[in-house]
Amino acid sequence: HTCTVVRNGQVRDHYPAKDLVVGDLVVLSTGDRVPADCRIVDAVELTVDESSLTGENTSITKTSSSLSLFSSQSQLLGTSC
Repeated sequence: HTCTVVRNGQVRDHYPAKDLVVGDLVVLSTGDRVPADCRIVDAVELTVDESSLTGENTSITKTSSSLSLFSSQSQLLGTSC
C-alpha cells in the first residue's frame, strides 16, 4: 500500500505506507485508505468508513480539533501528525 507524504518539505507520491515515521504529513484524497494512525491537521468535510474496525455501517465525520493534554503544571495544546 502506498500514499502521498510530505517529509522535510518534499512531496513524495507512491510512498510505501510501511515506511512512514512520526512527523510525516500524509495527504489524503477521496477514496484513499488511511495508511497509519495519524492526527488530522486540516480537513474539509472528511468522513471515514471505519466499518472494518468498528462494525458500524455509517461513516464517521472527522475534524482537525486541537488535542488537549493536561499535566499537573500546565496545559499543552497541539495539532500534529
